[in-house]
Amino acid sequence: MAARAGISVLVPLLLLQLLGHPEWSIYAVFGAFTSLYGRERVDRPRMVLQATAGTVLCFMVVLGAVVAISPARSWLSVPITTVVAVVTTYLSFRQNWHPPGSL
Repeated sequence: MAARAGISVLVPLLLLQLLGHPEWSIYAVFGAFTSLYGRERVDRPRMVLQATAGTVLCFMVVLGAVVAISPARSWLSVPITTVVAVVTTYLSFRQNWHPPGSL
């Protein structure tokens, strides 16, 4: 699993470096995590799982950005992180995502 995750992150990072856009690395790394979901599924079930996980990950980026620009970010970060961890762990186990948990 660790080697797969490493390769999933390394390939887009190297490509961005070659293209001269290392400033996009954070987006590429975050998007690369989606490839870890559904490795034992094929075709449509894998596509659905990756689309769902990708949507949740994108929503988390938006939520993080909203918290980051909020004047109350120091007070919001811990409770929102807790709620996100609980909800995504529940979704992960309910939807049988692999890897499980709130990755």
